[in-house]
Amino acid sequence: MAQYMKFRVKLMVPNDAPWRGFVLRDSATFADLHLAIQSATEWENCHMHQFTALTAESKKGFEIGETIARMVQDVGFGDSKPAPVEGKLRLKDYFKRKGDKCLYNYDFGDDWWVGVEYEGDEEHKGKFKQKLLDGARAWPPDDFGGQYAWMDFVYGMKEPANKRDEDLTELIEEKLAWMAEMGIEFDAEAFDLTRAKKTFDLK
Repeated sequence: MAQYMKFRVKLMVPNDAPWRGFVLRDSATFADLHLAIQSATEWENCHMHQFTALTAESKKGFEIGETIARMVQDVGFGDSKPAPVEGKLRLKDYFKRKGDKCLYNYDFGDDWWVGVEYEGDEEHKGKFKQKLLDGARAWPPDDFGGQYAWMDFVYGMKEPANKRDEDLTELIEEKLAWMAEMGIEFDAEAFDLTRAKKTFDLK
């Protein structure tokens, strides 16, 4: 039996947040966590990102703290003492207790925010790098326009068409056309664990 760190990541939206649960080897770094999040969410890893502290969370929103780990290309945006490069900071050095959390910020233009929660250590048979355990709901596709556009779209799709205002109708039509062009079928509740594990699980 080998020891692994268990994580749950969720999109930081008020209701019906998509989430994924997975384990990583206990020697993993924040760079490994970044790649795991990208794989779990099926994003394309084509934008800048960083990890920051989560200082407060409620139904009304969340508060962002200092940067924990950064990309190697990120020189700190002028900080006199930039955060450690993600590949040099082990997860064990930050996540010390079950329930410890942080934020993952991806694509500084669209500005996606993902909550990361450490759910403790688990023992698993065999040795592997990462394994997807569970999850729920469809994750928004990369370049969709950010989580606020996603929230408006998902919640708007639940409204009858004749109840939507002009702006919401335009947003929904635009995003549906874009997804059709990209070959993406929309179902907010869809999540296929078996299919997702085929690309996420690594030995």
